[in-house]
Amino acid sequence: MSERYHYHIAIIGGGILGCSIAYLLSYNLKPGTRILLVEQETSPGFHASSRNTGKVHAPFLYDPSKRKLFAKAASMGFEMLSDYCQSRHLSFIKDGILEVATSENGIAHLERYMVWGYSNGLSQDELRYLDKQEVATLEPNVRCTGAIHCTKDASVNYGEITRSLLVDARTLGCKVLFGTKVF
Repeated sequence: MSERYHYHIAIIGGGILGCSIAYLLSYNLKPGTRILLVEQETSPGFHASSRNTGKVHAPFLYDPSKRKLFAKAASMGFEMLSDYCQSRHLSFIKDGILEVATSENGIAHLERYMVWGYSNGLSQDELRYLDKQEVATLEPNVRCTGAIHCTKDASVNYGEITRSLLVDARTLGCKVLFGTKVF
């Protein structure tokens, strides 16, 4: 890159995190703030951002005594991502998740997750315990002792979201440099 270019902020990496930061900074900082995103590949979200499970997880797996910030970020991120996907007509499928216990020993884990989930802000409508008959009604092919069902969980295409975020960041003035490694 030539010395004639000056940027106030440089973001290294064009995955979901880098593109999200580029978008949020481009949207929120004062006009004239020059932002550059540098990506080693020829397109955004080339690696893990496009090759993951696509799940947007709820905060019931986070111990509130140790990971309260992660739980809050997961909850806020769920809502922000839902709103963003809706505004851009991107897929955001609220499909929920079942966490199952296959033995009596697993029930204690489920009980702990229930306590954590409620402590982390999930409501009783979003997180509930199911006995094995209720699980069979919801998912007939699942055999278990019990389960928790969390409706605050979704499936998305993170690669698609990453590309959309970068388009929005560029529209707001963020410059992008593809095919460039930073050493």
